[in-house]
Amino acid sequence: MSRGKAQCSALLVLGVVFCAPCAKAIVNISINQYSYGVRIEGSGSLDLSALTLSTSSYGRGYLNPSSGMVTLGNGNGYPSAPVTFTNGDAYSGATLAGPTSFGNIFGFTYSNSGGGDLIGIRGPGNCCDPTYVIVPSSYVFGSALSGYSVYDGKTLASLGLTSGTYSWTWGSGVNDDSLTVNIASVAAVPGPLPILGLPAVLFYSRKLKKRIKARRESSGQEMV
Repeated sequence: MSRGKAQCSALLVLGVVFCAPCAKAIVNISINQYSYGVRIEGSGSLDLSALTLSTSSYGRGYLNPSSGMVTLGNGNGYPSAPVTFTNGDAYSGATLAGPTSFGNIFGFTYSNSGGGDLIGIRGPGNCCDPTYVIVPSSYVFGSALSGYSVYDGKTLASLGLTSGTYSWTWGSGVNDDSLTVNIASVAAVPGPLPILGLPAVLFYSRKLKKRIKARRESSGQEMV
């Protein structure tokens, strides 16, 4: 029996209803576009007891939208600095299910900077690989996770990302958990005024200014 479950059992014997170690853990990853580029942030905690440790390796911040892959949390200065990696573990299992993609570009795009914990979801790619949940090496289930990655000069469109909410779930009962990726929508940027409409705007602007001046003169005020 795991330490968390043992604590839960002990509290139940004592008749305590609330049990923090049994609380469902969730990680949320948000992807937003800013003037300097795209920033990905993730935080929360995970219960991976329903999954199996498949491999221990190393990772870095990257995106592969058409394969449902996003990992964040380690900065490598790519491409101007030597690439650095962070040790991580990959968990998979029969109950792990979710979307196979969240965009239309196939291939890896690596982050320019980042920090914090290694967090991510790695989809099946273009073949038959299992889906993996990526966490820091020797991650203790239920402990807090927080990380980010930045893609300089990129937009959601240039990275091939499709706006929406994408969720992966696994386990059942007290061991069920999930990881959600939220890709923001980019509001349309207003363009320049149509050429034919500009004279009309100037005309009404001057007309309004004359009305304000006339009202101030009639009330004895001087217009600055």
